[in-house]
Amino acid sequence: MRLCLALAGVLTLAPAAVAAERHFELRIAGLPAARVTLAADETDGAYAVAARMVSTGFARLLFPLDYEARAEGRRADGGWQPRAYAVEVRRGGEAYRTEMVYERGTPQVTLQQPPRDWGPQALDPATQADAVDPLTLIHAMLRDVQDADALCRLDLAMFDSARRAHFSMQGPEAEGGEMVCHAQYRRVAGYSEADMARRQAFDLTFHYRPAADGGFRLAEVRARSLAGPARLIRR
Repeated sequence: MRLCLALAGVLTLAPAAVAAERHFELRIAGLPAARVTLAADETDGAYAVAARMVSTGFARLLFPLDYEARAEGRRADGGWQPRAYAVEVRRGGEAYRTEMVYERGTPQVTLQQPPRDWGPQALDPATQADAVDPLTLIHAMLRDVQDADALCRLDLAMFDSARRAHFSMQGPEAEGGEMVCHAQYRRVAGYSEADMARRQAFDLTFHYRPAADGGFRLAEVRARSLAGPARLIRR
């Protein structure tokens, strides 16, 4: 079954309907690695988000990557309730597509093309009703914050069709005119033994600057990737 009609609106999200668009540059070890664009619309308790990431510079010669994703859902009591998600990843000559819908909050994998064998450790989607999809998590992480009480309050589980991770924030701390949140992305279950042995937790810092409307604008995310220091810089 193809992705349900509930996703049709976000899959065809027109620029005129987008309430907020964010542009970032990813730099690893000081070198340009990717461009990231997120376009989001949040109205009447609902959200729709579209994202694209394209590798750039020398990184594209070594690791050509094109990532596109869409997600939609609802907001309730400060939380995130996904309804549908689709992602397509192209690496060189290979392409992968995954689609999920959520029935009463429980994810169902409706398409995985080509079929992927995640191994015996892969999780049953029926057990992941408390987790959001990857793009909903990315959108929540990279949003601007409207008031100080909401800074560093994000705490979400994520399920990507086979694996579960957890993201949490602490803080904030004032540093040189910025408000900084310390965060951790942790692999929880469904990953291979090799992935878990290579690295289980990723520490990040989120740097916000005061905005003209009294809120806080995300300026940069810093982390240490497997390839070296990484910076996701707002443009």
